[in-house]
Amino acid sequence: MNSPTPEATVAWYIRHLGFRLSDTMCLGCRGEVIWFPRCNTFHHSFGIVRGPPAAFHHASFEMRGIDEFMRGTGRMGRMGIERLWGPGQHRAGDTPVEECGPAP
Repeated sequence: MNSPTPEATVAWYIRHLGFRLSDTMCLGCRGEVIWFPRCNTFHHSFGIVRGPPAAFHHASFEMRGIDEFMRGTGRMGRMGIERLWGPGQHRAGDTPVEECGPAP
């Protein structure tokens, strides 16, 4: 999820729903940009990304294997949905980061 106030959003999930913070990701001079809370024993249940407006960012689905993945992506392609980021294209930090300039 995108949030213009991610620290407050994460705190709400922790305080009201019992989530725990698994990890954060920093991008150079931009500082912390993604928070990974969880409600189970997995690394994270979802991510909260710094950025307006408040919006849905992306989803992850567990599948039974490569055949199920291929059927799903084939169906999406036939519907005209372009896969921009996903298996084989999804590592933390593989998105270009703009230069921030010299430190103050």
